Amino acid sequence: MASVAAGRAERLGAEALHPYPEDVLEYCTPENLGFIPWFPLAAGNLADPGSPLAPWAEQLGAQPAQIALAWLLRKSPVMLVIPGTSQVKHLEENTAAALLELDDAMMEELESAAAQPQRDRR
Repeated sequence: MASVAAGRAERLGAEALHPYPEDVLEYCTPENLGFIPWFPLAAGNLADPGSPLAPWAEQLGAQPAQIALAWLLRKSPVMLVIPGTSQVKHLEENTAAALLELDDAMMEELESAAAQPQRDRR
């Protein structure tokens, strides 16, 4: 996968894009370049009912996957989130994530949680 980092094209393996390199997003945002995060739902781990996002989901009356997607969408206007799904119900939940409003305090908590290593089911 090619990405732009520090003003030059660079090849990155999939392992380097989990969830995504912050410096690439920081470059893409002011340059108005679309950015597609790798595994926006952490290979399904963030969609699990017992995921670290469950408390925020309960607080907002949403699913954990919706919190993960809303967080990514709020991080940058160039974020292009493309979660995979095989069920219409999940597609509807995923699109509804764009309507969730995450306040600054919740965004800070989510940023902190995102910095923690996630188990990988791949």
